[in-house]
Amino acid sequence: MVDLYNAIKQRGGVTHLRLCDTWFRTIQVLPERTHPEVSMIASGGYLLTAYTVEPKPGSVHELLQSGLVSSAFWHELDAPDES
Repeated sequence: MVDLYNAIKQRGGVTHLRLCDTWFRTIQVLPERTHPEVSMIASGGYLLTAYTVEPKPGSVHELLQSGLVSSAFWHELDAPDES
């Protein structure tokens, strides 16, 4: 699952990529005695989720690919103001 996560991250085109380990625990429901079962499964599996995104015309991605703007320009915009 980690290999798939890394492959999707490298490919790009997604945002909010997350790999989560779920916890599965059954609940015993009896009159006046509702509580988690004494024994439990340590893991219920994994969830890999993401939102797919498509660059808009004129987006940063397209500007960088076209060569009209350098990546150094965008790094300067992200740099903290030192004044």
